[in-house]
Amino acid sequence: MVKNLILQKTVPQGVAGPVGIAQLTGEFVESGYLALLSFTALLSLNLAVLNILPIPALDGGRLFFILIEAVTRRKVNAKFEALAHMAGIILLLTFLAAVSYQDVIRLTSGQSIFPQ
Repeated sequence: MVKNLILQKTVPQGVAGPVGIAQLTGEFVESGYLALLSFTALLSLNLAVLNILPIPALDGGRLFFILIEAVTRRKVNAKFEALAHMAGIILLLTFLAAVSYQDVIRLTSGQSIFPQ
């Protein structure tokens, strides 16, 4: 997915950011209470899995640095860790902006978020 975003400058079908999630929530509200509850559970699970990935700026990135310290028995250079987290957050915010832009384009064109 990241490779497509960088090389082809396209967001894959079925990927949604905050705007797409809001659009999906509206569609699930119309589908009923149980559908909305299922969607909320799925969204929560997806966010938990994403958050534990070893990407700097996420909890999994911090856990990765803790594991490095445990294995090497030395503290990771604080400046290096700060730079890694800063690079991670820049990467995540760039990805978020690209996905949100795609969501707005899809929403204004009237397309559904579900691939056809």
